[in-house]
Amino acid sequence: MPISIPKSLEEIDGYEGFEAITFDGDEVYLTIEVDRPNKMLAYIVKGMVTPNGIVVSPKALRVDVPEQYDNMGLEGLTMYDRKLLALFEVNNEQLPSASSAYLCPKSFEECTPISMQNLEYRVTGLTRPSRSGEIWAINMVVEYYSDMLKSNRKNNPCNEISGAIKNYPTLVPLNICTEGVFRDMTYPVLCVKPHPAMGDQPNFEGLVRLDDKGFLIITDQYPTTVFGFVRGVE
Repeated sequence: MPISIPKSLEEIDGYEGFEAITFDGDEVYLTIEVDRPNKMLAYIVKGMVTPNGIVVSPKALRVDVPEQYDNMGLEGLTMYDRKLLALFEVNNEQLPSASSAYLCPKSFEECTPISMQNLEYRVTGLTRPSRSGEIWAINMVVEYYSDMLKSNRKNNPCNEISGAIKNYPTLVPLNICTEGVFRDMTYPVLCVKPHPAMGDQPNFEGLVRLDDKGFLIITDQYPTTVFGFVRGVE
């Protein structure tokens, strides 16, 4: 589906492109990552689904990310309780700020920071809430970020299936309450099983729920994109 982008958005100082997307009927919301000298930040924009594709409005809501890490912005976006829920890409225990999630009104008024339970390394994608309320997130551990983030995810339940590849990706169930975003202990973490086409550092950044069967997941990599299926909890 083609996306029509106003020139004013592409001319934002430090514009790097879209990072996350979520739909609400014919409305679509996207995050933009902005990388300025010594300053990472994000914008949320709105579009409409038309017969000719997605048309994005020039109006943009600026969101100042809680901490400065190169190439780290708002990688997760979904709808929750008629608001937008956006997650900062870094949520590990070394993050000084306790607020790495945001609830944003669809009217594009100022976002409200909320707390987020620590997840080591990166959060790179979110599903819509299920009928029972949980949201699933891609939790990516990428070795070339490990020194920068100064963290090490131990006891990864998926390591035993990953062979020589350390800290393979997982899908983590989350719940939202008035206190913030937390790991939903009702469901187990799901393992993204290795595949030769993934290479040793797969960069999964897209995730959607496929009915009650499981999840569709996709990488953001060049020159080969991997599109896969992860079986859900029965």
